[in-house]
Amino acid sequence: MNQNFTYKILKTISPFPFIIKTDKIALSNGLFFSYPRFCHKNLDKKKCNDVYKSLIYDHKIEHVKCPHGFSIFTALCNNEKIAFSGLIAFPENNYCPKEFRKLYSSNKVESTKILQWFDYLKDSVMFFENMVQEQTKAVIASLHDIQKTNSLIKSNAENLINKQKGSTADDKFNNSPESLKAIFKASELLSNQMELISLFSNPDMILAGRKRHFEVFRFFDKMRLLYSSKAETKWCRIILKGPFSSAIQVCDSFALIPHILIDNAVKYSQKNENIHVSFEDIANKIIIKIKSCGPPILQEETELIFEKFVKGKLSVSCSSEGSGIGLYVAKNIIEKHGGKISVESKIKDENKDIPLADNTFIIEIPKI
Repeated sequence: MNQNFTYKILKTISPFPFIIKTDKIALSNGLFFSYPRFCHKNLDKKKCNDVYKSLIYDHKIEHVKCPHGFSIFTALCNNEKIAFSGLIAFPENNYCPKEFRKLYSSNKVESTKILQWFDYLKDSVMFFENMVQEQTKAVIASLHDIQKTNSLIKSNAENLINKQKGSTADDKFNNSPESLKAIFKASELLSNQMELISLFSNPDMILAGRKRHFEVFRFFDKMRLLYSSKAETKWCRIILKGPFSSAIQVCDSFALIPHILIDNAVKYSQKNENIHVSFEDIANKIIIKIKSCGPPILQEETELIFEKFVKGKLSVSCSSEGSGIGLYVAKNIIEKHGGKISVESKIKDENKDIPLADNTFIIEIPKI
């Protein structure tokens, strides 16, 4: 579930006066509930860090006392770490400095209330997860019907293209009427988009089937062709630095990577700004860089945009397209193949209503 959405739900249903935050020092992966100003000011102290690093998370509530006397409760909820910090719990916490009891009297709470709330939280999360799964199943069932229809359209388009003059497939495609080429391109892009949704709903399928020979340049060049018309509406071109002959052994799902990254670049690219795709063969890995000019990606967003349903704050002002699942799926595909993806954003022009930046997505993937 989207983390920002999760935070809003938790903050709404929480009966305790806590704010919700993530803090890489205290909690590298999960939700951190804290309230007292004292904790905020002293969280980076070594003794506090040591306590948070040693915390244990289980499916039942665990209780410890911090070095200053506050209670900390930890738990796992749907495999997500949750920490409640800054409580003065009783009866577990028999000791708490007198000045704290006065200053933070609103933080005193019976531990039974924490347990009750946690049970309610688990039930709520389970309810939402089940509801989402049922809706997803219904959508996927509809997608299968659409895929069948689209396959028929694509098959007929291919048959008509094969009847055109030319000795190669490329020649026949180039000699086809523009309307036929447009139908084929639209069908191909629709197939990719539906495959993207299928992998999003069932990530286990990412590594399905045997690995096969993937010619990196050829697949990106295919996406260049498919997206050329859309890029032309912005008076820009998709330029591949090649030819590049290196290949990798990957599953079929990897063919979605050029689709996701090129689509993303075209979607947010500014007018008259070309999109550049470059390739490097270094030791046992291939590095692919997709560079485009668009709204800046804020420093705090460089990791967040790879999460479910998350879009950059400034990107929304540039395009309303997209649902925030493409980069999430791309990250999953790349990481399950032993690679990694990152993004760099460098301001190019601040003298506009929406500042512009050179945004470069960098993919590193091992050859084997």
